[in-house]
Amino acid sequence: MNAFSYSITNTYARYPTQRTICKVLFYIVSKIQKNHASGGRPMKKSGALALIAMSLLFLSVSSSPAWSVETLTVTVDKTIYARGELVEVSGSVTGISTEHDISIQVLKPGGSPWSYAQVTPESNGSFQSSVARLSEQDPLGLYEITVSYRGDHAKTTFFLLEVKNFNAEWQELTFPVQVLSNATVTGFQFDQPSKQISITVEATASSFVNMTLANELLSAPFDVTVDGTSEQGTTFSQVNQTHTTISTIFNTGSHTIIVVGTNVIPEFPVSTLFTMAVGVGIFLLALRFGRRLTKAGDYRTGTSTTPRSFSISLSSAFISRGGS
Repeated sequence: MNAFSYSITNTYARYPTQRTICKVLFYIVSKIQKNHASGGRPMKKSGALALIAMSLLFLSVSSSPAWSVETLTVTVDKTIYARGELVEVSGSVTGISTEHDISIQVLKPGGSPWSYAQVTPESNGSFQSSVARLSEQDPLGLYEITVSYRGDHAKTTFFLLEVKNFNAEWQELTFPVQVLSNATVTGFQFDQPSKQISITVEATASSFVNMTLANELLSAPFDVTVDGTSEQGTTFSQVNQTHTTISTIFNTGSHTIIVVGTNVIPEFPVSTLFTMAVGVGIFLLALRFGRRLTKAGDYRTGTSTTPRSFSISLSSAFISRGGS
């Protein structure tokens, strides 16, 4: 077998249709070579057949679906992950060949490799892979996923964020506050008299923070400062009628972010106000009952009894109960 035949064999031998055409082509070429070596006449018909075989070979290659990928897609099950969660990658490909796997590469923020996997697509072209689980050592930020199949590529991204759930407590009430950030959140405090929430963060790059809180706890308009400086780029988006998300950005380093609202949860919760209302009602009924006793005593004896001291005793009892 000459160099020409060897080259074509290595290229197309794995595909049945092309392999058959190659055999015909090799037979014709060998006949032409033998005839030429023996000094015979040129084989015009064989030469024409060789050209036809070559044409069929390249046409069959160009029309073979195993040589083209029409569509390659990739998705992740979440766009925001927290540490400890498993990254699930899925997608689809058309024009598949069961002889080839799909490669999945995930890069950390900054471009260094984080995970690599290979998966064989299903007969319908779909694929799915549990790539890896995010650990406490993995850096926060934007991760990039590249899926490759026979020279075609598809990309998607996801965020690894710090997800913190805090409780803003006032008297016996508790309100959850969720904080998302690509920086490390190191502290949280709710100050009811100052109508503010403060958090501390540690950032290794330019970062952002999203804080979602109940409107009943603290409501707009808000004033947001980073290290005492007002943040003009802060945005406020109302998630629904009950909650608002506050977003702001900051640079590398340690920072204190303070959110001051216009309205804050009342000093006296609803339950306390209800208890006070019931107490006042009882006091008023007792006072009215005491007055009736006074009138009855005056009618029978013509003198005043002691409902005044009775009313004072009730007042003292209510005050002592409310203060406890």
